[in-house]
Amino acid sequence: MESSAKSLENPILKNVIEKKLKSNLTVLFYPYKREDVATIKLCVKVGSVYETDSQAGITHLIEHMIFKGTETKKPEDIVGAIEKKGGYMNAFTSYDYTCYYVAGPSNIIETALDILSDVVFHPYFDPEELKKEKEVVIEEMKMRLDNPMTVLFENVMKASYRNFPYYRPIIGFPETVRSFTRKNLLDYVNEFYTPENMVLVIVGNITENKLFPLVEKYFSNLPKRKLKKIEFPEEPYTEKPELIWIERPVKEGYFVFTLPGPSIKSNDAPILDLIAEILGGGKSSRLYVKLKRELGLVKSISASSFTPTGPGLFEIYGTADPENFLKIIKEILKELEKLKENGVEDEELEKAKIQILSDFTFSQETSQGLSGVLASFQLTRGTYKDIAWYKEIIRKTTPEDIKKVAKKYFNYQKLVAGFLSEKKLFDEKTLIKTISSFKFTSTPEIFKMNNGLEVILYPLRD
Repeated sequence: MESSAKSLENPILKNVIEKKLKSNLTVLFYPYKREDVATIKLCVKVGSVYETDSQAGITHLIEHMIFKGTETKKPEDIVGAIEKKGGYMNAFTSYDYTCYYVAGPSNIIETALDILSDVVFHPYFDPEELKKEKEVVIEEMKMRLDNPMTVLFENVMKASYRNFPYYRPIIGFPETVRSFTRKNLLDYVNEFYTPENMVLVIVGNITENKLFPLVEKYFSNLPKRKLKKIEFPEEPYTEKPELIWIERPVKEGYFVFTLPGPSIKSNDAPILDLIAEILGGGKSSRLYVKLKRELGLVKSISASSFTPTGPGLFEIYGTADPENFLKIIKEILKELEKLKENGVEDEELEKAKIQILSDFTFSQETSQGLSGVLASFQLTRGTYKDIAWYKEIIRKTTPEDIKKVAKKYFNYQKLVAGFLSEKKLFDEKTLIKTISSFKFTSTPEIFKMNNGLEVILYPLRD
């Protein structure tokens, strides 16, 4: 069935200009004419997943330190130059990459290019500033402990990944962050902050002829560094259902369930996004209607698909009265099983497609949003052009594709169930028994052979 979501098509891809400088830096430019604004984003393909255990948090700490001065600029000079133009700067670290950006009126572009090229390629990492910033980061860690869902998610991530470094929090640990020296930071930058490992994205109201001479001016003569290659381990996930329980004095209970999921490099990734939308994408989703509206078992419930460059996860999470936790497990399994066995109606699938493509389109409405989408696809898929790949798979997904992908990833023996409440109410044996005793339904598959004979196949479960 042709999706009506096709009307959400936009001409962004054909207007992106891609160039590679002699320094080996890839530049993406989109002439944003809607408003007189610009976002200039320099992203490095290095996130917390590239760290060793003893380096946990160094990528994030470097992100904090980048704007704290260079060999020629003091911190106040950097922020002053940006604010003088009416702009602002910021940065973020993810598992897979780190981004530094400046946003403001379009006349900020040259200042932003000057600042970003200097802070990223010539950071000074002043020892006194480093000492202060370590404490800022450690204070961030303490603040995160005040958020029960954040605490639970971090513990569930640790249990969900056996080998792959997504088991570590991006922010690191107090003991590792305190141990870092100026030399540690400089060495890490020299290993990963190389032009071929970056993308510079400019989305702004400027012409190509005016922009690229400025880009060449600030990014053609960059330090020559050898990129460190990292070999990532295979991820087997857990071999049996695993229970994580955190006891804290809270008024309500929190739950997080994970199952294995695909990498963003897989064609299954967009389909898992559709499944997440169908199951837990809003107040008309299956899990919300069944567990919240009909049964009253939860206060909130959502689903999402974590699809990084490495192995992913399918996540279901929410809040509830802890007394309902076991019932919630059973009802969620029922809904997952219904999707695996019965699939989805055309109308429900179409609704999910429209919602995802609509959200995807709206995320590119601003210069900052569009720069983020372009950078993300360039870094995780290898090309911004795969924005079209994502949208095309969403449009072409059939009900049969939904069933096939759900069956592929919803293996309950690899379930990690995390709970946070005032006291622990059951153990891992109870979790395993609940899953093992669950009566999964089997629906027959009906198909016709070439000779016209109709075959009804009933799956036999052990």
